[in-house]
Amino acid sequence: MTKDDFIRFRESRAAEMTSRLGADISECETWSDFQDTMLAFRDELGSSEFVERATHLHGVLSSTEIVLLQIVLHEMDYAWLADELSKERTFWGVVSALDAEQLEALLLPLMRRCGYSIRLSV
Repeated sequence: MTKDDFIRFRESRAAEMTSRLGADISECETWSDFQDTMLAFRDELGSSEFVERATHLHGVLSSTEIVLLQIVLHEMDYAWLADELSKERTFWGVVSALDAEQLEALLLPLMRRCGYSIRLSV
């Protein structure tokens, strides 16, 4: 994926979740920068404090915002936490409620892992 794809992610609603967790990714230019920044943030807090913050945030989010938090957690290699927090909600049940911007925020990191670039048009 291109640097532009990451910039689109950084400016997406998914990235708002990083801010709500207390992290700043505004200076990140690549996926690697994002992961390094978020892992450094987690290390600074301590893993248990990070899990506590994510768990608290999950409890106050709407169902579509939860998907955005899951995106951030998956990109931080915290898939286990995303799964644990959302075990009562089905993936498709939540994804079907996403708007185009939220769907793009979900797809960008998934497509990056598969080596693709996307342009979503509505």
